[in-house]
Amino acid sequence: MAELAALLSGERCVTLSGVGGIGKTRLARSLAAEVAGRFADGAWLVPLADVTDPAMIPQTVAAAVGVTEEPGLPLEATLLAALHSRELLLVLDNCEHLIDACASFTESLLHGCAGLRVLATSREPLRIPGEVVWRVPPLDLPAESATDPDQIGRHAAVQLFTDRAAAARPGFGLHPGNAPQLVRLARGLDGLPLALELAAARVAFLTVEQIADRLDERFRLLVHGSRTVAARQRTLRATVDWSHDLLGPDERVLLRRLSVFAGGWTLEAAEAVCADGTIDVLHVLGDLVAKSLVVPEEKSGVPRYRLLETIRHYAAERLAEAQEGPLIVTRHRDHMVEVAERHEWTGWRATDVTWEQRLDAFRAVNADLDNFRAALRASAAAGDVEAGLRLCAALRWIWLIQGRFAEGRSWFERFFALPANPRPEVRAAACRAYSEIVYEQGEMDLATAHASEGLDLFRSLRDRPGVNGTLAVLARIDVRRGNQDQAERRLKEIRQRAHGDDPFNEALALSALGSLAVRRGQLREAGRLHEASLEIFRSLEHYGIAATTLVGLGVVAHGQGDFERAMRYYREAHTIATYLGDFRTQRARCLAGIGAAALDLGDLNLARRHLAESLVLTDLTGQRIGVARVLELFATLAERSGDTFRAVRIAGASGGVWASTGVPPSPSSGARRETWLNGVRARIGAPAVTRLWSEGHAMTTETAIAYAIGDQPVNVDTAAAAKPGVALDTGTGANVEVDAGANASVDAGAGVNAAADVNVDAGGVDAGARGAATGGASTDAGAGADVGARAGASAGADASAGAGIGAEAGAGISGGAGAEASGNTDAVAGAAVCAEAGADASASAEAGAGAGTGADIGAGADIGAGADIGAGAEAGAGTGVGIGAGAGAGADADAGVGVEAGAGGVGVGGGVEMGGLRGGAVPRSVKDVLPPSTLTPREREVVGLIGRGLTNRQIAAELVISPGTASRHVANILAKLGFGSRAQVAAWAAGAGFESREPGGQ
Repeated sequence: MAELAALLSGERCVTLSGVGGIGKTRLARSLAAEVAGRFADGAWLVPLADVTDPAMIPQTVAAAVGVTEEPGLPLEATLLAALHSRELLLVLDNCEHLIDACASFTESLLHGCAGLRVLATSREPLRIPGEVVWRVPPLDLPAESATDPDQIGRHAAVQLFTDRAAAARPGFGLHPGNAPQLVRLARGLDGLPLALELAAARVAFLTVEQIADRLDERFRLLVHGSRTVAARQRTLRATVDWSHDLLGPDERVLLRRLSVFAGGWTLEAAEAVCADGTIDVLHVLGDLVAKSLVVPEEKSGVPRYRLLETIRHYAAERLAEAQEGPLIVTRHRDHMVEVAERHEWTGWRATDVTWEQRLDAFRAVNADLDNFRAALRASAAAGDVEAGLRLCAALRWIWLIQGRFAEGRSWFERFFALPANPRPEVRAAACRAYSEIVYEQGEMDLATAHASEGLDLFRSLRDRPGVNGTLAVLARIDVRRGNQDQAERRLKEIRQRAHGDDPFNEALALSALGSLAVRRGQLREAGRLHEASLEIFRSLEHYGIAATTLVGLGVVAHGQGDFERAMRYYREAHTIATYLGDFRTQRARCLAGIGAAALDLGDLNLARRHLAESLVLTDLTGQRIGVARVLELFATLAERSGDTFRAVRIAGASGGVWASTGVPPSPSSGARRETWLNGVRARIGAPAVTRLWSEGHAMTTETAIAYAIGDQPVNVDTAAAAKPGVALDTGTGANVEVDAGANASVDAGAGVNAAADVNVDAGGVDAGARGAATGGASTDAGAGADVGARAGASAGADASAGAGIGAEAGAGISGGAGAEASGNTDAVAGAAVCAEAGADASASAEAGAGAGTGADIGAGADIGAGADIGAGAEAGAGTGVGIGAGAGAGADADAGVGVEAGAGGVGVGGGVEMGGLRGGAVPRSVKDVLPPSTLTPREREVVGLIGRGLTNRQIAAELVISPGTASRHVANILAKLGFGSRAQVAAWAAGAGFESREPGGQ
């Protein structure tokens, strides 16, 4: 209002323009009342809605201002003479149906009356010299995701509706039960005051939800307005009819054809879909904008247009009446398929385009998501499987980047279910894309079946990039299933096939191999591979994917104990992701990485903020495995904060989510968790651990997330959708998320969409774990070396990153031979380093002689591709909680639940103990329910016997069971602990302090 009042003081003619029902008249009257005192002769309202003859305009104005006609003079001349010396504001309300006559008359008055100001309302401008057009906006609306009634109630659209609804049904109010439906209703009606008032009247006998559910019938529903208003304002249809009746033939044709667009369009799209050689789309579109039926807007610097939903529904009815629907819908679908494929090539696969071109493609697809959905619906309705699958395959990069896995999967499966036989190249691309989607949801069998079918088809088509990309999907599946050797063979095949003519897939293979090297503890090799990948991506100006490789380098730095450098990599990737916009999946993973790094740097508050945002985003994108991993980090956070009870509950909740996925945790995480739980059992007792774990395991995912986050505020809007080009504060929410397809997945060696799968699952280990113990030369034990026996002496074990471990802590490497060490022993493959508490080691750690009584399970690292990147802690001086096993400081990072020697109890600093569960019942009789991925009492006995070196047959004799039963126990133990050999179990058992059953003992 203040803006308009100021405008009127400096301009002689202001026109309030806007679609019917948007409140032009009400605004004009309020404005006139406010400024009338500024004019010596006041403000005068001239309603023109009921005037049908242009010649009657002077009479209507004269009657309103009290001027009578003089004999022998035209009335217009009389008016000019009467108003010539007067100072007043003339409000001409509803000029659109008399637009030419109003324009001419207004210009004449302004020219002859120096003290006159004119405020006009019209659905289109008068287009006279000196006119200033002010477009009346809809009432402001709450965000689509808004749920808080207090916040929702602050928006004008909601206030208007609730005020009018309370008049229709006394006692009506906004509350948590109806708030989401009211948001849907207000947004569905575009914030149009007339529509909201008509809808509010229906509250007399319908609920808000019922009204919102019937918005597709809005013209039948929104009737019976006030009897005192003009007839065209008593129903929604009458209001739009009024505007439509004022259109010319070409304007009506274009308006109805534009109804096929959902969410807006560009000029080029309108020309491609709506032109037929008889209408000039450019000029007619301009006329519809001028008449307030089309809304101009801009997205990412690109001019676009849209229809308000009410106008779109009306125009769609007219399209059906004209029997043009099938033709225009098909043209729209075909256009959107072509657009999607063109942008997918430019934004994702092309090797000869610039970064700006890739950005433009991404933003264009993002702007047209509603149109692509409309085209998918049209394809499904017509049974056009080929068009539908082409569109799905072309959209898969967006679905993957934005974490829209459920949406993408549902469309693929809808078309797969239809009877059709698309061309082999279409089926091949669809199979590969679908396998990537379901892989992200943890559906390994579906992913394998479709990727294998796609691979066979691509091979038969001799499509080298198609083969390379599909091999990468299969490699990722192999890694997730623990088939690392098979994954490596596939990735090396990609690298060989792609070298020279397919740099995109070559770079993805290099990045994926880097992630696989991390998983094996080969951090130096991982860094080299990631750097090579990064160089190729930068040469291709594919910075979106390069950001994923930056995350991989962050993982390497994290594993090496250089948490500051890891943080810099994550934040650099975050800058790219934020610039790109809605990269929710990758942002969630990078936030987890930054949170984990903050844990290891000792900044628990920073860790809590990042992990909370990561958990919310991960849940929003439907990544159950990601939720399980971030919950593991929250368990570490709770332990580091001194709340062991809370840590065990959250770890149990993580185990429950893992169990629901059907995918086992990464190798060694089971062993690490069991080691930690052993220590907790020693401190608080096995029954307490069983109870706490069972409580967490019984939680629903929603309850577990709420419990983990506690009272930590989470900016869901920021977390869920950073706006393009707006950088978040990297100090509080550094996001990483590019992906333009390349996902990060902790346990993977192969990447999203092709190969690079880097997931920040955890962040290294103890905040104090930085330097290696000083000592002699390193001895490289090679990849995957099993730890055999412990080596005495105050020696360290440097696992790929120089982890020095002192005090009664040696590293038995390769088989059972102990190694007396006075210096560092380099176990590149992440060989388990025993420190009387057992731990996988790859990052730096230092423990003083005889100090401490625990092992740091770290915030550790399935990050990236999951190496056991452990690190111990300054034993005895750490900030975590001792696990009560052994002496010295072991270390392991792989995924997170971390504990360190020396302190007690836990709590998420600043968090609130929830005092029980919210949802998710606790079993009535817990009995001896152990964590699902940990060992039964009998299996624990078997572990002790394996530690003594007994064979299966000897174990059977010792326990008086059959050899077959003994074999099954051993197989279960290997699976639960994530180990591949008995030697690993033996080494872990020794480090974890398992008591073995002596011959003849009980």
